[in-house]
Amino acid sequence: MAEQPLCIGFEYAADDYVEGWRAGEASFKPAKLRLSWGGHATFAIGGVVGGPLIMFANPGDRFAMVLGSGVLGLGIWYMYGLLVQLWRYNFGIRRGFKKLKSLHGHWEMEFTEVGLKIRGPLASSDTSWELFKSFVETANLYVLSYAPGYIIVPKKAFLPAQLVPFRELISKKLVAVDTHHDHRDFFIALAVGVAVLVLLYAILRLVFG
Repeated sequence: MAEQPLCIGFEYAADDYVEGWRAGEASFKPAKLRLSWGGHATFAIGGVVGGPLIMFANPGDRFAMVLGSGVLGLGIWYMYGLLVQLWRYNFGIRRGFKKLKSLHGHWEMEFTEVGLKIRGPLASSDTSWELFKSFVETANLYVLSYAPGYIIVPKKAFLPAQLVPFRELISKKLVAVDTHHDHRDFFIALAVGVAVLVLLYAILRLVFG
C-alpha cells in the first residue's frame, strides 16, 4: 500500500448508524450473549404455550395450575422483553441517532500505517492501531472495534480508488470478523424448551396420574 494517508470526509446518516449498530452488536458481543432471535422467541413461545398446556392437560390439579401459571407468567415476561428488544432493533436505534447530537455534522478521518486521526463536530482523536482489535464489513460500512466500542466508517466516504487500499490496510492491522453466524443456538434453545416441557408433563403424569 502507498505511504500516503487515506483521507475521507462525510456526514453520518441515520441508515449508517442503524447498520453500524446492528453490525457492532452482532459481531463484537461475546457469543454467549448473542442468542439468536429464534432462540429468544423459542423461550417466549415455550412459556406462553407450555403453561396453558400443562394446566389444560391436568384439569383440577392444583399443582399443575400453579406450575402452569408460573411457566405462563415467565413466558409472558420473556415475550414482553423480546418485543421491547424487537422494537428497539427496528425503530429505537433510528430514534436514538436523532438524539446523538455528537454524531451530527461533518467528520474527517485519516488512515495511515501508524493509526487513524478523527475530527468530529465535538471531539477529535489521534490513535494507533494497537488500540483496535477487529473489524466487520457490511454492505455499506466498515465497523472498527476498540475497547469499549466501535467506529463506523461509511464506504460512501471513499473514492472508488481508495476502497481497496483501505481494506488492505485494515486487513493487515485488524482481525476480520465473520458476520455469517450459524443458527445452532436456535435449535439448542428449541430442544431445551421442548425437553423441559416434556419433562414437566411426564413428572405431572407420574405424580398425579
